[in-house]
Amino acid sequence: MLNPMFEKDEALTLVSELVRRVETLEREAALLRDAQQIASLQGRYIYYLQAHRYDLIAEMFARHEPVSLEMDNLGKFTGRENVVDVFMKVLKPLYTMKGSMALHMLTTPVVEVHPDGRRAWGMWHTMGCNTQPDFVGHDTQMTEDPKLIAMWQQGKYFIDFVKEEGEWKWKDFRWYVNFRTPYDLGWVKQPITGNLSVIAKLIPGCPAPDGPSEYHPFSPDELTPYPPIPPLPFARE
Repeated sequence: MLNPMFEKDEALTLVSELVRRVETLEREAALLRDAQQIASLQGRYIYYLQAHRYDLIAEMFARHEPVSLEMDNLGKFTGRENVVDVFMKVLKPLYTMKGSMALHMLTTPVVEVHPDGRRAWGMWHTMGCNTQPDFVGHDTQMTEDPKLIAMWQQGKYFIDFVKEEGEWKWKDFRWYVNFRTPYDLGWVKQPITGNLSVIAKLIPGCPAPDGPSEYHPFSPDELTPYPPIPPLPFARE
């Protein structure tokens, strides 16, 4: 006959182990849910960009955390007002001109959520096609009826996220261009056309950057390093 105390101890050990497993699964499920929400947030941005909904894009930035923005060769901007101004006073005027288009697709996602469920980072490549007015590509004065340049564009997003009031928001937004080239020339003959710094100069209203941005696009004259690479995953207990 089995010892009742032995059976009780064994049952308590089993229950304790099951509780531990359930808690681990709940933590892992929460991290997976967070990663999916972050991926959806970034996907929504691509659709909002194409639909010219810059009001919705502005709401993707955190309100209670310091935020920053690096994009192309435009520089680094800090503070929510300056960051939003880049979208509203540079990108919006460019991509709401007649014939303008920004059709981009996200690929190769790497999303890492911190075990505390409050912080995360994500990295994506993006390939797309743009049209821009010729005065941007040629760095000339604005005209009322410009010709359009059809272009291929490829770059990389690297974004730090923070959770505010249960929703994921952008904290540090970075986009690195690898090439932006007329479709009939290609990135070897003309790797970069129409930098955002040109647009900011031609379309007044862009705030002054607080510093330089990481800018190292493709060049046929070197082995391009294409920084950055994804950071190491957060430590898990």
